[in-house]
Amino acid sequence: MPSKLLVIYSIASTVVATTMEYVRSFGRYSRYDVSYINGTHGARLGVDLSEFDAVWLNYCCRLCFPGYVGSDVREALKTYRGLKLMSVQDEYDQTETLRQGIEDLGFDVVFTCVPQSALSYVYPRERFPRTEFITVLTGYVPEHLETKSGATPLERRPITIGYRGRDIGARYGELGFWKAEIGRRMKAICLERGIRCDIEVTEASRIHGESWYGFVESCRTMLGSESGSNVFDFDGSIERQYETLRRAQTTTSHEDFRSYVAENERDIGMGQISPRVFEAAALRTPMILLTGGYSGLIQPGEHYIEMKKDFSNLEHVLRQVEDIPALRAMAERTYSHLIASGAYSYRRFVELVDGVIERKVSKRGLELGPLSMAGRTAGPRLRDQLMATDLPTTAPLDSSYLAGEQIRRTVAWLPGWRWIPSRFREDSSVFGKAWVSMRAISAYPLRALFLPWLADRRIRRRIGLVSLVTDLFKLEIVRQARRGMLQARDRFSIRCSFDAATGVLTLTSVPAAGASVDDSGSEAASELFVALRQTRVTSIVWDHSAFGWQVVWEPEGSRRLTVFAGVGGVHQFDALVEMARFRPDRVAGILTAILGGEDARGSRVRASLPVLW
Repeated sequence: MPSKLLVIYSIASTVVATTMEYVRSFGRYSRYDVSYINGTHGARLGVDLSEFDAVWLNYCCRLCFPGYVGSDVREALKTYRGLKLMSVQDEYDQTETLRQGIEDLGFDVVFTCVPQSALSYVYPRERFPRTEFITVLTGYVPEHLETKSGATPLERRPITIGYRGRDIGARYGELGFWKAEIGRRMKAICLERGIRCDIEVTEASRIHGESWYGFVESCRTMLGSESGSNVFDFDGSIERQYETLRRAQTTTSHEDFRSYVAENERDIGMGQISPRVFEAAALRTPMILLTGGYSGLIQPGEHYIEMKKDFSNLEHVLRQVEDIPALRAMAERTYSHLIASGAYSYRRFVELVDGVIERKVSKRGLELGPLSMAGRTAGPRLRDQLMATDLPTTAPLDSSYLAGEQIRRTVAWLPGWRWIPSRFREDSSVFGKAWVSMRAISAYPLRALFLPWLADRRIRRRIGLVSLVTDLFKLEIVRQARRGMLQARDRFSIRCSFDAATGVLTLTSVPAAGASVDDSGSEAASELFVALRQTRVTSIVWDHSAFGWQVVWEPEGSRRLTVFAGVGGVHQFDALVEMARFRPDRVAGILTAILGGEDARGSRVRASLPVLW
């Protein structure tokens, strides 16, 4: 029977893709039997930790914030006699509180971002004589990018220079300052010179989930800087000083606060490579990075274009951005070094952790394997039927896990389920969106488009479940926008146009405030209806590019969803077009009614009536 490892994590942090990838990696690659349990926001453990041979507290369970890790979890860790391991990041926040937590809970191994040469500054050996500190990266190569085949050619990418960053505050010193400053300065340069760019440094402009990878792959180059901070706020005094200054004046710039942190900046060098570098490398997107160390993993000129912090080599950088062959060669070198080598994969990271567990257990004279039954409890007991996070699970959950589990149970029996990529089947955030899709599919008009797929094996062979659900999910957004009932951060309507010569139907997002009923009348609607029935429609395209790449949607009865519209803000309804070839009459009636602003609850006869176009 394999040894058992429990990973304690925070459900609240799994909305961040890099955190979810990090947490999931143990279940995917460890040779031990891995279980997961939430440890924050008042979590109560429904299992005795003696069930496990080793326990891992993930970095998202931040001990630096008092009360963040549940008291029940802390008490269980304190009394647990097995091997205790933890990972930590952002160690510059409330460092002393973190150190007291490590001492109080008695961790055997800490996986830190602090360089080995600086460990004595943060974790003095005399204070932690029995704790081993191992330096690791903040993140590694995501599995789905590691196995991705091909990428959009650089010459076909619409954005010359792209970037998303944010101002994290002057108290984090120079490294924090450059996260926003590189974007501000380069955006001004690009606008002045007419260089195509998509550079933003505001919180509202951040891109999440699958949308982020689409954005990276649409950029010829990406900006970047080192991750981390050199300013260690051991006792919270720097944060207090910063907040006092902020209250006293309207804004607190990096220059205003420099004198308060300048001395701390010299004590340690925490500049690290960011997971974004791995993402860009996997998508073969060359990077323009500020001068820095980047954990010693990449070299300027070889793996990235170096930008001096005084921008003195700007002209040289911009010339390199226009040299497509040289960029392509750099992207391939970086891909080979960081991705194809496998040296920085999550698999390799988990192999390191497994090796440490085996070494530590062996050194302590313990035998790897399950604890004796005498040392176990009778097994986990459910304390509260609604508190599913009290019990170990085989995969990490996020805040939408309840809806995800319902969808999983509903559709697991469906034909084609086993062909869905495993990362979608395991991703409960994806199933949160699927829950909204299923609600729409279960009622008219979308149900009339989904039922033929269920009933006809020929259609299922031609159209995958994920492709169909994705199309219907986005069609529901279009339907609600067309009817003026979409609850979204950016209010928009849909303007329709049909080119009978090419068979292309284009649905264009336009500002809701200035939208008016299209004036092409029922003649155009009738033309589309006939074309659909005769299977002459070759493409259905939703162009949301005027509003960006994503829709921030607040469906009734559900939490806010960030939906990736498509690369460049464009989505093609390929599954819907394919469905029209099998069921032309049904698709014709439903689609023309939807685009006419009707609910299509009636029959094809009603749908074929003239509609406002």
